[in-house]
Amino acid sequence: ELVDVELDGSNERLTCQFKGHVIGPTFHFDVDVVEYGLCSFAFAHERTLELTNTADIGMDFVLKIPQDGQYGAPEFVLEPSSGSLAPGASVTIKVTFTPATIKVY
Repeated sequence: ELVDVELDGSNERLTCQFKGHVIGPTFHFDVDVVEYGLCSFAFAHERTLELTNTADIGMDFVLKIPQDGQYGAPEFVLEPSSGSLAPGASVTIKVTFTPATIKVY
């Protein structure tokens, strides 16, 4: 992109070219499904999954389950729920599920 630059005290206008390649973050979870099996009502059940930054750039992440807690207390806790990952780095996420309703999830 060409940008015109003016300097205070000068009538001369300079043109500068900015070049770059913008890429977005890419990431991968080590599992497609977090399986809890049979769970006791109101008891905490923990599982882990790994989040890997597969991009050539660092990335910040914020994890949340949008529908969790819509009709009462949240049933899932993600730890850590946010952070930063360098290129190629991974973090283990602990997912704690405390069912507040007797049903099949």
